[in-house]
Amino acid sequence: MTTVGVLQRATSPDLAANRDAIVAALRDARESGVDLLVAPEGSAAPFPATVTGALAVAEPLTGPFVTALLGATSRGGAVVAGMFELSDDGRVFNTVVVVEHGALIGSYRKIHLFDAFGNGESAWASHGPPVPARFDVAGLTIGVVTCYDLRFPELSQALTEEPVDLVCIPAGWWAGPNKVAQLVTLATARAIEGVCAVALADQPAPIFCGSSMIVDHAGVVRASLNDDGEGVVVADLDRAAMDAARSVLPVRAHRRFKVVPR
Repeated sequence: MTTVGVLQRATSPDLAANRDAIVAALRDARESGVDLLVAPEGSAAPFPATVTGALAVAEPLTGPFVTALLGATSRGGAVVAGMFELSDDGRVFNTVVVVEHGALIGSYRKIHLFDAFGNGESAWASHGPPVPARFDVAGLTIGVVTCYDLRFPELSQALTEEPVDLVCIPAGWWAGPNKVAQLVTLATARAIEGVCAVALADQPAPIFCGSSMIVDHAGVVRASLNDDGEGVVVADLDRAAMDAARSVLPVRAHRRFKVVPR
């Protein structure tokens, strides 16, 4: 059994305050028995609008944000959290890092950039390589996608070509008409399709949709937050139960299409 938490929090323009808040949340989570905490997209810094703004808040993976996560998990626990990463081409990646027991397990660079509803993420960010991101963390095999990636089921299908217990989704899901309903529907669908759990951590209203949630492999929302406010909710995930469910619902074996990146 693995206890998973999702953190719903609005990112501050104060980068040090963001680090302190994540460190405090990890400390509290560890003391409460949480094995893995998922934090929102852009947890390290607010979303920029320009390359200049992005470069002002981006960091390398050896920078202060990841260093703080390494220290916060050195006594135990794991975290999945979003940041903006400096790249070699004078731009940034919208990156999620996976840290456990004081070590950087890996990172995922967002594949699908949010050029929709008047937003232009590709104006300041570079696309990550179209490669599914899987990691073994906290006794689970996890996959990582970021926010807008959720609208592309082929990515989740590629992730689950091999069994995945949990899809972690750091998000900054912008608020708007029907956006909460879409978020809940898509997160639930990904759990059902993959026969795996989903842990989605969003930033709250009024700018974003909040509604952070943990969905089990049957598509049941096990824990959730409202659209506004901050906090952490947790749920226990049973890997053996997921393995049993996949044995009687072998969707991977039944698939007749293979996803090919373009």
